[in-house]
Amino acid sequence: LGRQWISTPRSAPEPDLGSTLSPAGPPSLNGASTAVEAGNSSAVTTSPAETSGAAAFRGRIIDAATQQPVPEFEIHLTRRPPDDAPIPKPLSKTFRSASGRFAWTGLAEGTWRAAINAPGYQQFNLDALDLKRSATREIAMPLRRGYELRGRVVELGSGAALVGAFVTFQPFGTAVDFWHQQSAKSQADGSFSLDGIPGGDV
Repeated sequence: LGRQWISTPRSAPEPDLGSTLSPAGPPSLNGASTAVEAGNSSAVTTSPAETSGAAAFRGRIIDAATQQPVPEFEIHLTRRPPDDAPIPKPLSKTFRSASGRFAWTGLAEGTWRAAINAPGYQQFNLDALDLKRSATREIAMPLRRGYELRGRVVELGSGAALVGAFVTFQPFGTAVDFWHQQSAKSQADGSFSLDGIPGGDV
């Protein structure tokens, strides 16, 4: 697509054009847990309806570089399906919290998968989140800054804009689990904006 593609960092230092950005995958959870009760947070939206349970998911979302709280983020939860079973539709909720802390209650006990998204950040994944009735531990989740990719999807022969094209990404040479993946759809003029892309070859 040539000059129709623009890749710019969001609130991140400009990379050295003479060097190659290193691939930045989701950070590890190892060593990121604390034993602090979650504070108050404002839950904005939930879709679909929550399960009725006694377990809770508590955590704090922070910037991996500055250690400052990320004030707005979206969490997607799903139960891990058996092998070859269809992936269930995730529960999704948006939080606004000045401290970056949240508490999502009313969840069923068991093993969940979590994906955390925030504007300008790479997605953070928890592949085996064990929720129990008695658990009060707060999990600290550091988010790395990402890039925003803007472009247009057009028909090759005529150059006409294509509407509703599904656009996603995958770091080169990696196997990505697409149960929840950042994506975008092209608009009426074929344009799209895809947020939270890691540096390196994608």
